[in-house]
Amino acid sequence: MELGDLYVDLSPVVKSEGAEIKISQQYPIESFAKFGDAFSLKTPVTLIGTIQNHQGNLFLKGTLQLEARLVCDRCLTPFDKMFCLEMEDIITREDSALEADEYIPYQHDKVLLTDAIYKCIFAVTLEQKLCKNDCKGLCGMCGANRNETTCNCDQKEIDPRLWKLKELLK
Repeated sequence: MELGDLYVDLSPVVKSEGAEIKISQQYPIESFAKFGDAFSLKTPVTLIGTIQNHQGNLFLKGTLQLEARLVCDRCLTPFDKMFCLEMEDIITREDSALEADEYIPYQHDKVLLTDAIYKCIFAVTLEQKLCKNDCKGLCGMCGANRNETTCNCDQKEIDPRLWKLKELLK
């Protein structure tokens, strides 16, 4: 797949008030390689939605579907998760008066959506990631994964200022 295949042709809607085009496009995993290891995709990203011209502004409204490899924030175990994300953006020419992060720029009636898709996915991956809702995490004393094993560590929290006192009482 060439980079040109990833562009969406806006010519049917750019000059026609009220016009709308439907999008059903798949972006291969390699399209997001330049973004590094912020997240690891397991499947291509599918975008299904519409772009509509409303008073000369183009509005993208769609749904992203993908599967990503994440690492649990509590137990550090890698896990796969399916996402179905809503995506809404404004698409306008690069010379727009809007702030750069408020729109997706286009040139020559074509737009590349990979950066906007990345931002949408990345925003979700910043939220807490749990392998399961009741993940018990790692033991703060011995580091054991409490989902897989139970340890005999004393789980009472001790004020660090009193730690030396506890050692004297042994």
